[in-house]
Amino acid sequence: MDGSLTNRGEELALELMFRNGTEQPSNIYLGLATNASLGEDVTLSTIAEVDDTGYARQEVVFNAPTLVDGKQLIENGSQQEFGPWANDEDVGVTYAFLTDVSSGTTGNVLALYEISTAKTPSAGESLIVTAGNCGVSFE
Repeated sequence: MDGSLTNRGEELALELMFRNGTEQPSNIYLGLATNASLGEDVTLSTIAEVDDTGYARQEVVFNAPTLVDGKQLIENGSQQEFGPWANDEDVGVTYAFLTDVSSGTTGNVLALYEISTAKTPSAGESLIVTAGNCGVSFE
């Protein structure tokens, strides 16, 4: 699934590339949300993050960029596993997001991934994002 940078993610990328910005995240984390709708102006405080006791954001390490169909693309280099869920997911996971903090609402949302069909894992099940299935690209 290809994600799109949020307004904050675009700002950080431009600052780093063209203004010698120094605000570079030390780690990137993948999280899951249950919002019906999210836009490029999303913040961690506006995300309805999964709250199951079996859930935690997962650190993501990306492969080097590659040119694919005329776009520069980076993808997660390893599988990310969420869960197992302690209880049945009753709302449904509708988005994944990249952030620069492992927990909490003080940090930046860097990219969003809309999940076309809400995922509702049952107790004991996990959600897995396979290697290469969490990408961000530029044309």
